[in-house]
Amino acid sequence: MLGSSPLARLRQRRRRTPLRVALIGRDAAVVAGLRAAGVDVEASAETADVVLVLDPTVPPLKLPRQPLRIGIVASGAGGTWAASDTAEDVDAAVASTSQDAALLAPRTVLAPHVDDDVVAGALRAADDLRARPRLHVITGVSNLRMRPRWGDHHYAVAVAKALGRRGWAARSWCQAELSTVDHGAADAVLLLAGGVELRPVADRPTITWVIYPRELDTGSLADLHHVHVASPSVAADLATAGVPATFLPQATDTGRFRPTPGGRHHQLLFVANSRNVRRRITDDLLPTEHELAIYGFGWTPELVDVRHVVADQVPNADLPALYTAADLVLNDHWDEMRAGGYLSNRLFDAAACGATVVTDAIAGLEDVFADTIVAYRTRDDLHRVVDELLADPGRRRDLGDRARETVVAAHTFDHRVDALLASLPGGAAA
Repeated sequence: MLGSSPLARLRQRRRRTPLRVALIGRDAAVVAGLRAAGVDVEASAETADVVLVLDPTVPPLKLPRQPLRIGIVASGAGGTWAASDTAEDVDAAVASTSQDAALLAPRTVLAPHVDDDVVAGALRAADDLRARPRLHVITGVSNLRMRPRWGDHHYAVAVAKALGRRGWAARSWCQAELSTVDHGAADAVLLLAGGVELRPVADRPTITWVIYPRELDTGSLADLHHVHVASPSVAADLATAGVPATFLPQATDTGRFRPTPGGRHHQLLFVANSRNVRRRITDDLLPTEHELAIYGFGWTPELVDVRHVVADQVPNADLPALYTAADLVLNDHWDEMRAGGYLSNRLFDAAACGATVVTDAIAGLEDVFADTIVAYRTRDDLHRVVDELLADPGRRRDLGDRARETVVAAHTFDHRVDALLASLPGGAAA
C-alpha cells in the first residue's frame, strides 16, 4: 500500500516538524493568529511549506507552484472566491461561515473547511494535506496563462477533486513548468494524455490515461505501470501487444455538471472550437429553420454562417446551466476520435446535466450510454432526428433523465479514480 510506503512514512514525520508559512495578501488578524500559534511568517513564499492565500484576485500565475496553498476566505468573500480562477488553484480553503463555504464548494479541489478560527483551520488543513498520499497529474496544457481555455485543465481539476474524496491530494502541472517540478513530493504520477510525453517519471509509479487519439509506441508504453485508454479497441490492441492496458472511458464531474437553472435558452446548442476546420455536425445541419447557437473559438464565415456564433468561449463553470437550458445539445467527434472509438467528453458532461444529446454515430456509444443519446449517420437522418425531438418535449425529458441516471450510476470521476488508484502498486489505498 502506498499509505505504508517509505515516502508516506517520511511525510508523517515531516508533518510533526514546524511549518514554514508564507502569506499572499495582507491581514493583520491572520498574522496575529499565526504568531499566537507559534508559527513564524516566512519572507519568501518560495521557501515556505505552506502558503496562505488571502487575496482571491491574485492570478494563479502569481502563486508559488511547489508549496501547499490554502485559501483563507474572509467573511462575505465566498462569492469573490467562487468567481476566481484562484479557487481551483489552492489545495484547500478555509471559510469562517458555512454560507461562504457553500458558495466556494463547486470550485475548490477539496470541500472547504468551516472554522471560526480560520488560521487554526488552515494549519489543520495543512497538517491533513501533508499526511495524505499525493498524486501529480501532468497535462498537455501549454502554460498557466492558457489553462482556463483548455479542457484538459478542467479534466485534471475534476480528477483531483475525486482523488480528494478518496483521501488523496493531487496537483496538476502544465508543460511550461515541468522543468521545475519536484516529483519527489509525489507518491505516484498520472500522465493525462493529450500532448504529454508518455514515459515514466524516475522512481515514481507512473500511469497514463489516454483520452484523445495519438500515436502510441508500445515499446515506451511497456515501461509505464499501467495504461488506461478511452478507446476499447485501442486498449485491446495494446493489451494484445503486451502493454498493461485497459479501457477507461472519459467521465464527468457531477458536482459541477448537474441540472442547473438560469442558463440562456437555445433550441440547438453546440459548444465546440472549430480549430479552423469544418465541423461535421454544422455542415450536416445547416441551413436549418431552427435556432442554432454556437459557442467556441475559431468560427469564421468560411466555416459557418457567423450569425449562429454567440460567443467565442463559455467559462467551464457556466456550462451546466447552458446545457440544462438547451432543447438539444449537439455533439460530434473529430475524424480521428470517431475512427478510434474515443467518446467525446461533451457527451458525459451534457448527459450529467439531464440534457437531450444528439451526436454523430461512433462505435461504443451504446455500450456506454445504451439508448439514452441519439446518434445520426447522414444529413437527412440528422434533420429528421432534430425535427422529431424538438416536436416532442416528453421524449426529450425521458432521454435526458435516463442519460443522467446512466452517467451518475457509472461514469463519474469518482468511478474513474477508483480504477486509476487500483492500477497503482498495492492498489494504492489512501
